[in-house]
Amino acid sequence: MIHARPEYNRFQEPDNLLKWIKKLHRCLQYGENLSDQEEMELINVINEYDDVLKLRGSMIAVDEPVLLFRAQDIHFQEVLNHYFLTVQSARKHDKRIIDQLSEHFVKAESWRYINQVKLPDSVG
Repeated sequence: MIHARPEYNRFQEPDNLLKWIKKLHRCLQYGENLSDQEEMELINVINEYDDVLKLRGSMIAVDEPVLLFRAQDIHFQEVLNHYFLTVQSARKHDKRIIDQLSEHFVKAESWRYINQVKLPDSVG
């Protein structure tokens, strides 16, 4: 998943994080030790996650509603473009967000060129 704002990558755990949580639990439970190689792999996972956390950004409150739009949604480009124009027309806005939205639009366009888009659906 590629977020428009890098600090939101913290919501996407590094690969194998769950594997390491389970492995560490077993180590604690049964008194096992990590091999040197496992220790190095774990340090890399921790560092990767730590890099994302250092970006900070504004934290999303536990009770704050969040809506996620995916590039596979047939309406994604239209929604992103509308948001872009709305932000751009505001008197005060962070100029960097215009660049980030533009970059994300191009990334989504490229992704959609080689992947199938579809109507939105829901779980449940």
